Amino acid sequence: VVNDWLVRSPFAKAKKGELIAVAHEAKRQVVLTSENEQKLLQACSTSKRRHLKAMIIAAIDTGCRQGELRRLRWSDVDLQANTLRVTSYKGKTVNRRLVPITDRLRAALLDLRTKPSVAAFRRLRTGETADNTLVFGVVDSVKKSFDAARIQAGLPHIRFHDLRHTAGTFLAHGGMNIALVAEILGHSDPKTTRRYINATVDTVEAARDILNKRQVAVSV
Repeated sequence: VVNDWLVRSPFAKAKKGELIAVAHEAKRQVVLTSENEQKLLQACSTSKRRHLKAMIIAAIDTGCRQGELRRLRWSDVDLQANTLRVTSYKGKTVNRRLVPITDRLRAALLDLRTKPSVAAFRRLRTGETADNTLVFGVVDSVKKSFDAARIQAGLPHIRFHDLRHTAGTFLAHGGMNIALVAEILGHSDPKTTRRYINATVDTVEAARDILNKRQVAVSV
């Protein structure tokens, strides 16, 4: 409806709880432990999953959505300032924000730029291919490769979005103000707070420091 593909939503007249039980709407709150994170990354330590490993590190260390990472281009990567310029879309609205590049993410990006994964930049059945300006070389979902990696790691309950939740949780536990965490993650709420607080260079620096400290307990 927002994009004018439909005149009206077929679910508009449904009462709350009719289509999806309220009990089933509880949000997942899965946070990866350091041990599980190491297992997942280890499962991606192959030539075909190098881009997936880098993407997982990016998701955990920046809190970016999978779609935001797939759209990420090398022109969005600033290795001097150690920041990524992330673009997100909500309907016809385009939002951009800065997120931090941690030490291990920087290493993963440099490694990927030097030697792209053999499974990246592959031609889809539609004939579409990722252009070489994309960081991870993926234009479609990484669901198939991620599912294989999480099963191999013995973590079938982990979803890609849990990586984003992990980042947000550790930023909050690290002492960052919730409103600033919302800026880093690109949340639209809390709306009132967002009117007065914007993501600054200091905010990005603080996020980087918190995430870097966490890596002491994680061996990649």
